[in-house]
Amino acid sequence: MDYRIEKKDAFRIVGISAPLEAEIEKNFETVPLFWGKAAQDGTIPKLCDKMNSQPMGILGVSACSDTAENWRYYIAAASTAEAGEFEEYMVPAFTWAIFSVLVTIPTLVAPLR
Repeated sequence: MDYRIEKKDAFRIVGISAPLEAEIEKNFETVPLFWGKAAQDGTIPKLCDKMNSQPMGILGVSACSDTAENWRYYIAAASTAEAGEFEEYMVPAFTWAIFSVLVTIPTLVAPLR
């Protein structure tokens, strides 16, 4: 597993979010479905257009506070641009464990007629 530990300043993200469950196992079902929907409905390319600051890339961000009812999962991009149709969230300064993940998103092609 490729990872590193880094101290990072606060940064702003814009994107979409969904609630996270206190029962962690449920999130292993809902988060991949959330990514699939974002890939199919055009959200990912729109977020790519907003991406203009570090960390670069489309991010999966778990925002967890002291109480589980406020936990959110964001698919987002670090950005200083106007949020527009997206939500915004300030990721606080902290020490991070950073994991590199390579995924393949299948190309959706309409059938020929």
